[in-house]
Amino acid sequence: MALFLAFELQPIRSLHEEWKLIPKIYREQFQMLCSTVNPQHNYCNYRRVLAAVNKFKPFIPIFAVLLKDLTVSEENKTLLSPSLINWTKLTSLSQMFETIRLSISSFSKIPHQPDILNLIHTGFQNQLTLDALYSVSPPEHSPYSFKFVPMSITMLQKRLKKNNRERA
Repeated sequence: MALFLAFELQPIRSLHEEWKLIPKIYREQFQMLCSTVNPQHNYCNYRRVLAAVNKFKPFIPIFAVLLKDLTVSEENKTLLSPSLINWTKLTSLSQMFETIRLSISSFSKIPHQPDILNLIHTGFQNQLTLDALYSVSPPEHSPYSFKFVPMSITMLQKRLKKNNRERA
């Protein structure tokens, strides 16, 4: 969710030429995902998709939405009067807990991937550094140059100096 919000920031959205470098199919998928997690109307698109998802397939709920719902639910009274229980509150709580339970249980059906588990257990210690990632990244003229490559500040400064020297 945070990734989608970051891509929706105005400085990122204003990179029109860079967005054109991304293939159309990926831009359309991104727009679909953005409309799904749109916070308008209390995340109605997200809630619609979540209700329609096959509960036996793995899915990851947006926990920020669940926490918001729990907070709103907690503010409601459990007892409307000494003899009346707020069933709406209890029903919504049970639905939230069922969503969490289903999302957790759906992942038990995924076969284990030893490479991914090893990566998680080693804490990314044996992975490439930023400089090594930059050195293996595709050149600017490559058709795959739209991929974002992490750069350190010093590498960015060196690259800018090199580009300025080439222009001069």
